[in-house]
Amino acid sequence: MEVYINDELCTYPDQISLKDLVQELKISVKGTALAVNDVVIPKLQWEQTQISHHDKILIIKAVQGG
Repeated sequence: MEVYINDELCTYPDQISLKDLVQELKISVKGTALAVNDVVIPKLQWEQTQISHHDKILIIKAVQGG
């Protein structure tokens, strides 16, 4: 299936959850927020949230600065 991650077209297996996607991308969970089709998904729901064909996923990483 094809999905958009931060506006980039990517291909993944048909059955993948947000949690699996984060692990596959090797993204640190700490300081990370995910939105699917403009809806922020709480971390507690990542494992149950299945990605669908042509979903638009936004990965937001918190950064410190000063």
